[in-house]
Amino acid sequence: MAEVITWDLCVFRVEDRRTPATVFVVRRGPEVDAFLAELDAGALDAALARALRRRRPRRLRNRPRGAARRGVSVGIEHEYRIVDPTGGQVDARTVLHDLGLDGVRADPSDPNAYRCPWGGVVTCDGPEVEVATAPFRAEPGVVDRVVAQAADGRAVLEALLPAGHVLEGFSTHVSVSMPRHGDDRLARRYASTFAPALMLLLDGPASPGLLVRPRPGRLELC
Repeated sequence: MAEVITWDLCVFRVEDRRTPATVFVVRRGPEVDAFLAELDAGALDAALARALRRRRPRRLRNRPRGAARRGVSVGIEHEYRIVDPTGGQVDARTVLHDLGLDGVRADPSDPNAYRCPWGGVVTCDGPEVEVATAPFRAEPGVVDRVVAQAADGRAVLEALLPAGHVLEGFSTHVSVSMPRHGDDRLARRYASTFAPALMLLLDGPASPGLLVRPRPGRLELC
């Protein structure tokens, strides 16, 4: 079963029901489908059996250093209000888990997150519901792919809302991968250079302003 899922990798827990032995198998995103197909076909039975019998090390091995980066990635998150037939806002935290979302809840940092078959995540950490795309490599055509996936996520969510309920846009977050962890200088430089242009592009008349937030491995523009 999937133990932990992130954008970069999936950790599967494999157990032998006859013994307390457990092993964890890590696969990066593009490798997951092939791994599951081999697992279903029984092609991995022998290798997993050997791994379950193998003696466990007493300490964790260090992660290999110097891995090549995969280039710049971008993604977007849209936050929506859920509006009921009377025009009032429904707190997403009270209804999210009753919508019947098709997705895996195994995010190590977000117990509300559903990693969905359309490729992104639906979650909430406040009254608004969030629809986030996967990170896409910055290359020709990336804008169309990101926007299309965000639209797919919204359509899936809208189809599950109770009758008479609609989504109303609340905020947009654009994330760009950043090689340096927690680099506040880059956030300040972006704000002082590009903030007016981004506000003209994204902000509505009632917007309180722009947020430029350093996040682990990325810069978030809200």
